Amino acid sequence: MRRFLTALVLFFSLAVVPVAAQSSDVSKAQQLSQTLSRSQELPSNVRLRFELLGDKVDVLGGKGDPSKVLGFFSDTRVMVWNQQVAPSTEQSMRQLEQEMVKLAKQRGINLDLPPVGFAPRVGGSRLLSSERVTAGGLSNLVLQTEQIATELLQQNQSAELLFLRDGLTSVREDLADGDVASDRIRNLLGARARFLAGDASRITDPRLQEKLLQLGEVLRSLFPPERLRATRGQQISL
Repeated sequence: MRRFLTALVLFFSLAVVPVAAQSSDVSKAQQLSQTLSRSQELPSNVRLRFELLGDKVDVLGGKGDPSKVLGFFSDTRVMVWNQQVAPSTEQSMRQLEQEMVKLAKQRGINLDLPPVGFAPRVGGSRLLSSERVTAGGLSNLVLQTEQIATELLQQNQSAELLFLRDGLTSVREDLADGDVASDRIRNLLGARARFLAGDASRITDPRLQEKLLQLGEVLRSLFPPERLRATRGQQISL
């Protein structure tokens, strides 16, 4: 009888440990969300999203459907990384990403967080030196990415991938004259961010991911946000 009671106590003790660890991870994610919701450098709508995320994230520690919360988080991180932020905000965001990946994994989900916007790359050297890119070089990179996207569209029904492919086509056609419309670059960057935040988790072709990473680095270097804002509705020469 004593052995049975000892085994029973041990069983319940071991069962509580994962629950306690999960609860701790949820608490950390909530604290980081609240920290980011108070960051004055973020737009008010993004701060509000972090407030809501702090309320929603406990779903990941329970039995509810985690997909909506993870989708909400993915969209929110895109909004953060699509602008340059201070080191303190970057650190909090990176920590929150780590906690969300951990919580998703506990629910059996591999949460992929590809670089978007101004998100710092993790490790490795630059894939393409933007200092050497000409109109022809950019056009070739856009063409290669467009071809891969077109191929994948034949296998996947994805509005986001179609939007991305069409954006690539528009920029490539514009570059044939040696320059490109500022609005088409803005549209392509938006299409890229939208795809990476959505269907990229389902359409995980490594060729497309690599090309989108290269393209993001080059476009952000050649066409920084201030240049795109100043040239709205105009053609830009490389």
